Amino acid sequence: MKAYNEVAATPGASGRTLARFSHKDGSWPWIEGVVHNLLDHAVVRGMLSVGRDITGRREAEAEIRRLNETLEERVRERTSQLEESEEAFRVTFDQADAGMAHVRPDGRFLRVDSKFRDITGYSEEELLARTFQDITHSDDLRADLDHLQRLLSGEMDTYSVEKRYIRKDYSQVWINLTVSLARDA
Repeated sequence: MKAYNEVAATPGASGRTLARFSHKDGSWPWIEGVVHNLLDHAVVRGMLSVGRDITGRREAEAEIRRLNETLEERVRERTSQLEESEEAFRVTFDQADAGMAHVRPDGRFLRVDSKFRDITGYSEEELLARTFQDITHSDDLRADLDHLQRLLSGEMDTYSVEKRYIRKDYSQVWINLTVSLARDA
């Protein structure tokens, strides 16, 4: 009612109001009003007020706010779960007894654990700038690539081979390699 009183005190002024009024059925609908002071108008000489029931809109807005809060809580919970899962995976990956690496289908290293770095003699940065082809002994590369192609084509789900890596110091190290493919769901 403050806006109405301010408009009433100022000829030519207009304003909006939002109020709840008691209805004869006992409900309290929300009414949005627009009021114009036309007291100095030559013909009207009065106040013009138009109101509309916006109870449904207010209820819908409240429901949207409630749904947003619920959704935001679910997002926070899921984010926390994903962070915990990622941390558990990282710890498992980093503390594995065997060397582990994630490799793109083109052979580029995506992630390597400390044991894998120890086996190859390369730092993480050096490995991430290379492919497995770069560090595989040339006599073992063709067979490794053939197995990889069969894996990528879906002909097999996993493969294991003995092969040699060329370490950073150019020495050779024999490894038993097991490869499986993580496909997008």
